[in-house]
Amino acid sequence: MSAAPTSSARLVPAGGRVCIIGGGTTGLLAAKNCLDEGLEPTIFERTARVGGVWRLDEDPSRVAYESLYTNSSGCLMNISDYPLNTSLQGQFPRRQDICSYYEDYANTFGLERCICFQTEVMSVRREGPLWLVYVQSHLNGHSEERHFHAIFVCTGQFHEPSVPPSL
Repeated sequence: MSAAPTSSARLVPAGGRVCIIGGGTTGLLAAKNCLDEGLEPTIFERTARVGGVWRLDEDPSRVAYESLYTNSSGCLMNISDYPLNTSLQGQFPRRQDICSYYEDYANTFGLERCICFQTEVMSVRREGPLWLVYVQSHLNGHSEERHFHAIFVCTGQFHEPSVPPSL
């Protein structure tokens, strides 16, 4: 029987490159934690801003609407190392409150330097010890292949709209 890995075992080498697909809640948290661990994260966000499902913008896959509120109180929406404004703690924050919160989070922890906005991941494949990620810019159509030590898929449960069949 082999021993379980110790807490010091690393799956990604120190300074390793990490691809994060999606700039919503989980993508931002993943990037911040990668930085904390001495890794080099790159977030590929296909739209122009962070916010994921909360963002109301030009992307047709968005499910948000102007009057959307969270279904959890502000105290449950907190990120552990960056609490929501105390005025929102006892409320059910509005969609825009959450978008602003995520933008502030990204700015506070320097995540914007890690984000490639309007860039879509077209494919991911394993090649030896690395992952090859093919991306395309929506700004200029430029495509490139990048190499990473690890991948986080943070596209969320609402990435593909779920439309029930007509009755």
